[in-house]
Amino acid sequence: MIKIGKAILTYLTDWKNILAHSVLGTMSLAVMLFLPVSIFMRIGLVVLVVIFNVFRMKRKKDSVKKV
Repeated sequence: MIKIGKAILTYLTDWKNILAHSVLGTMSLAVMLFLPVSIFMRIGLVVLVVIFNVFRMKRKKDSVKKV
């Protein structure tokens, strides 16, 4: 359980994740104001960003271990 907590904390404090979610939030807000987009599409976009970031962080972690 501690390992999961540390992983979540690392994920939430990574500056690239903060930047990606800020950009995504700003774009989502703009889309919500000007275009009627399904809630499922918005949720799907957020899930895709999270999955991308998890894979990016794993790849970064693996490359650091090799050095």
